[in-house]
Amino acid sequence: MTGPALAQCCICRATTKLLDEGRPLPDGWLYRTITVDVGRYYCPRDAHRA
Repeated sequence: MTGPALAQCCICRATTKLLDEGRPLPDGWLYRTITVDVGRYYCPRDAHRA
């Protein structure tokens, strides 16, 4: 059984648990899609750079 997925900020490498794929990200976190398969996460501190 796999544990919770982690989102890692692409700038500072902070991580947060993703509760499950259908749920929104934790408060302040952003996800930006780059291609169909690839995206980047931004923590609240770095979200202004997204």
